[in-house]
Amino acid sequence: TETKNSKVLLGYDIENMRDYIVTDNMLSKLNLTPRQDMILHYRMQGFSIVDIADKLKVSHQAVSKQLTKIQDEVSEKFPNTVRGFKEKRMKKQA
Repeated sequence: TETKNSKVLLGYDIENMRDYIVTDNMLSKLNLTPRQDMILHYRMQGFSIVDIADKLKVSHQAVSKQLTKIQDEVSEKFPNTVRGFKEKRMKKQA
């Protein structure tokens, strides 16, 4: 499935089809810069912040800053969905 901001979600760490559909929908509505899109693409494949920084030849702080901006935009545009993901993740860790 292709969207504006995601190339193909297959291969990303997405647990089930429902989460896949929600994630694909969310990504299509984000206004990410090309750099943010690339960082998110790597992160969703399971790369660490340090690995992404090495690939992009930037500091890990720069990657962290961009991930924070992405998280802020997602939280602003999809507050209820983000809350649901966080609650689901917390239940798994318990």
